[in-house]
Amino acid sequence: MVDVGITFLAAVFIFRALGVGDPMVDLFSRYLHIDLPVVMDETLRTRNFLFDSAIAFLFSNLTAYVLNIKFVFKAGRHKRHQEVLYFYLVSAVSLLITLGISAVLIKGFGVSSSMTKVVGVVVAVLVNYGGRKYLIFHG
Repeated sequence: MVDVGITFLAAVFIFRALGVGDPMVDLFSRYLHIDLPVVMDETLRTRNFLFDSAIAFLFSNLTAYVLNIKFVFKAGRHKRHQEVLYFYLVSAVSLLITLGISAVLIKGFGVSSSMTKVVGVVVAVLVNYGGRKYLIFHG
């Protein structure tokens, strides 16, 4: 959820990536009476979404690493600096897969940024869990 929150904030405030009809735009407009900025150009929206996702990647993975070693997996299969490096490498592979799927969904099918992010989160959870369980930590 950290990733989704940071991506959304970045899409509003850093690299604008919300389009007309995006569920978050509609939600804010209808219930909070706040008009969020939208991007009409699909190429620009796609590029901005990819930048926003990269920003979210850095911050959310730091949070994920700390939570993983505290609550999910047992650390110690590798030295700490190797563990962090492998953690980010697995996450980078997951990110590349997710960005590829996102670009196709946005540019090829006109899917909203919010719905694209949901699909990306599902893919990332599967790839990251498998990589972390079998390659990085003691399962």
